[in-house]
Amino acid sequence: MMVSTDEEHHFANSGTTLPDYWREAERCIKKAADAGIKMNGTVSTIWGSPISGPTKLQAMPNTDLHVAHFHVTRGWGPANVLAALNAGIDIFEGTIGGLGGQPSNFVGDCPVPGTGSYYYRDPNYVGLTTMEDMVVMMDEMGIDTGINVERLLEIGRLMEKTIGRKLRSEAILNGRIPKEPRPEYKRKGLEGLKAKFGESRGQKFPE
Repeated sequence: MMVSTDEEHHFANSGTTLPDYWREAERCIKKAADAGIKMNGTVSTIWGSPISGPTKLQAMPNTDLHVAHFHVTRGWGPANVLAALNAGIDIFEGTIGGLGGQPSNFVGDCPVPGTGSYYYRDPNYVGLTTMEDMVVMMDEMGIDTGINVERLLEIGRLMEKTIGRKLRSEAILNGRIPKEPRPEYKRKGLEGLKAKFGESRGQKFPE
């Protein structure tokens, strides 16, 4: 179940008040527990609300119990992931290509604007933090995610073909940062030019 810290945002999404929603959450959680079903709860607008503006920063005790879920609005997805990493969070959500991220309706297999006027003007402009960018960033930081990075990038490229348009991942476009020399990109003629100028191999500055 999802609840917003901002009641205006919560009302826009669910059509009810926070106290009323908490009563419903209590009923649903008990019913699920009686059936042996685990519940997953998410809290939205912790950092700020598109309706009411910034919210007061909350403490995050027991970081092992928290899952960070960010949107890439304004391109800040990976930056938010990095900040959460520094705060001790080590469980993250992401989606292939950043798919998802705003409610929208579909008419004739085409997306149309979502249910609130504060959503993106273009219903095609969705974007959760992309799994590919997040994993490549962590890999560059030396963090072992347990994910096969090359396989993930290949899945991202296949997803673009499946969806039929460019998605929001930079990593599937640019790949990983190379760790070894790439002689195939060398421009021919450097050695000849150095010889012409009377420069020695490896010389970087004039005598």
